[in-house]
Amino acid sequence: MAVIVQKFGGTSVGSVERIKAVAQTVAHWQARGNDIVVVVSAMSGETNRLTQAEPTGIFHRPGEHSEPLFDVMNNRAGKDRVSVSG
Repeated sequence: MAVIVQKFGGTSVGSVERIKAVAQTVAHWQARGNDIVVVVSAMSGETNRLTQAEPTGIFHRPGEHSEPLFDVMNNRAGKDRVSVSG
């Protein structure tokens, strides 16, 4: 069918319930035979927190908190995931 790129961030990945909804959206389009590329950015409030943080030298990379939750959802759905975060 098609290659579909979907980007999620902020409140759409701000809780376990919202991440489940995102996983269902991705599964919906994948089940229709599409190749899906999912881009996940920072969870709700993370970008603001990082930009207001004191310069401690210890920053999390974007998506660090949401990636493990997506892994759980993908594993439960029997889907493969390739991480290209860096």
